[in-house]
Amino acid sequence: MSVAEEALEHLLQGNTVEARRLLATHADSTEEPCATTNAVLTTAVDDAGTMRIQEEKARHLNLLSQADGRERALLLYNLGCFALYQEDILTAKLRFGEAARLQPNHLPTLINLACAHELMADFDDAAAELERALMLDPASPLARLNRALLRNSMGETGEGIQALRILAAENEENPGIALHYCRALLSQPSAENGTEARELIERHPELMEHKELKECLAFACYRSGELEAAGQLFSELLAENESRLFPRMGLIKVLVAQDRFEEALPHLERYQEHAPSSEVDEVIAKVRGM
Repeated sequence: MSVAEEALEHLLQGNTVEARRLLATHADSTEEPCATTNAVLTTAVDDAGTMRIQEEKARHLNLLSQADGRERALLLYNLGCFALYQEDILTAKLRFGEAARLQPNHLPTLINLACAHELMADFDDAAAELERALMLDPASPLARLNRALLRNSMGETGEGIQALRILAAENEENPGIALHYCRALLSQPSAENGTEARELIERHPELMEHKELKECLAFACYRSGELEAAGQLFSELLAENESRLFPRMGLIKVLVAQDRFEEALPHLERYQEHAPSSEVDEVIAKVRGM
């Protein structure tokens, strides 16, 4: 099995965390250019990635002119993924729509078509495509995950979180599903949700091997009022990678909640260097004036 195929297997299980990790380890592979391209698609947009995707897009368009059937559907699917990376959502929707017409039983196409609809705020169309995907495979973790996340986007947060709760219970060691579930809980500000997210991760400490879930645990501790534990975790995350903004802001929140303003000031100034904003300027001015 190739790296790209293995990553797809993880993705179909809703394990986006492991799929990204696997692809990241092969981002510069000369033996598997497909894995390298997929690695680009799962990272932030940058100049090198933009150039590679543009080259792949041109190559695919050239092949598309002579392709038909399943090969054409696959090329269109890939072109849809390239369009999503380039934030050309309308083109992505058209590409995925044509791919789905040619290959209506291809689950990733239907799910990505739903994603394109959702990004255009066409929520009913997104839901319809996910229902098609679930008709193909009612147990599909990826389709169920996306349906739950769509409910959250539509404001049906109670139903969305409950669907994620069930999915996480069925896939306890799946870090991708755990991450989406914890983020959904923590998007609703309450100590109870913080406690639920914290207990989920603490039951499976191996989840903290992934920095995103360690960040969730830190924020969950903050939400549930465990400031010392939150501060320790945010500090550890910054020691691992001091350029990450989320743990720095998390540590700022903890220090401010503890009235440790002088200790918060250098973190505020560092945050402002990486992400300038008038709001942070105002907080810095207030702290300096104390």
